[in-house]
Parts: sequence; structure tokens; C-alpha cells
Amino acid sequence: MHTYILRARYSNEACDGMLNEPKHRGPAARAITEAVGAEYIDGFYSVSQNEAVMLLRAEPEQMAEFELIIMGSRAFSSVSVETLVSFDQMHAAMQNGQRSRRAYQGANVDEIDRMLLDE
Repeated sequence: MHTYILRARYSNEACDGMLNEPKHRGPAARAITEAVGAEYIDGFYSVSQNEAVMLLRAEPEQMAEFELIIMGSRAFSSVSVETLVSFDQMHAAMQNGQRSRRAYQGANVDEIDRMLLDE
């Protein structure tokens, strides 16, 4: 499973509905997360962006399903998702990248640079 930060901007209609009938949004956020088989870690409200901000663990397919459902609800005007990796995962990527980058030849490296790198 991957760790994600999901940001969903509330629509004007959703804000109106929340003022007309105030309800704690945590249980609804947890319910949809669990319904798609993901893990709800925590949820927040971004005052400066009018967004629900959630920290989740899920597979990519679960995130796609999640996004389709919440956008289809029309309670949100946009959704963005950021994938996070742990420092351990980042360290492993550095080590793997150190080995793998030899296979890549950047467009900014000319033939003379390539010959010098091969020495």
C-alpha cells in the first residue's frame, strides 16, 4: 500500500449544506475510505483552501475509485492527490538510482562528455 495526501476542495453547495445541517465529516470520510478498501489515517480541514485534507494508505486503484466517488458526489469541485514515500523508501530509491542511472544518457550530455564519463 502507498501513503497519500488527498485534498478535496468543497463545492459552494457543500458549504451551504454544511451550514444548513452541521455534521462531523470524519465518519463520512472514514466510511468512504473503508468502503474502497483503503486505510484512513487522519483527516483535517484546510481553512485557507476550503479543503478536506486526508492522510490515507491505499493502492492506486483504490485511490482512483475514491476520487471518482467523491467527485461524482458533487460535494467537491476538485481533488488532488500526492503520493508520499517514507525516508526508508527514499533511501532505497537513492541506492537503486545510483546503480540505474548509468543506463540513462541525458539530452544535455554530448558525445565528448559521454567519452569522458566512460573513462
